[in-house]
Amino acid sequence: MQCAIWVTPLGPQRHYASSFFVFLSPGWMRSWNGQAMSDEDMARIPAIPSPTILAELKLREMPSPVFSVNR
Repeated sequence: MQCAIWVTPLGPQRHYASSFFVFLSPGWMRSWNGQAMSDEDMARIPAIPSPTILAELKLREMPSPVFSVNR
């Protein structure tokens, strides 16, 4: 099971906020953050972008927290 979450500011004041992308699976999490994106940038992003695409959009990967799932 995997999940991807996008958080992108919208509206005329969006340049004051940051964009975030989080990719989760049962045992790990990767996250990126960066500046607000234009409508054109958001339109060309696939649902699950590669790290290369995220870097092209000037998002930086944040240190990943290490966690384990007790079963």
